[in-house]
Amino acid sequence: MLYQQRISYPVCEHCGKRMRIIRRGPRSDRRGYYERQIFTCGACDHTIERSVNTDGTLREQRRIQQEPEAGS
Repeated sequence: MLYQQRISYPVCEHCGKRMRIIRRGPRSDRRGYYERQIFTCGACDHTIERSVNTDGTLREQRRIQQEPEAGS
């Protein structure tokens, strides 16, 4: 069973809208158990993946979708 925590929804760094969670699931590694969360912005399609500890504190966050370059 996934541990229960309150999810903090990030704000998109591109357009400022609140992002929505599209996937979450448990993970583990040598440093312990954590949860993987994937968020996307409904306004600009910016997507991030982040890992949070079992108490809900952020471990890491990264962009998983590149936005198109200007002039392309």
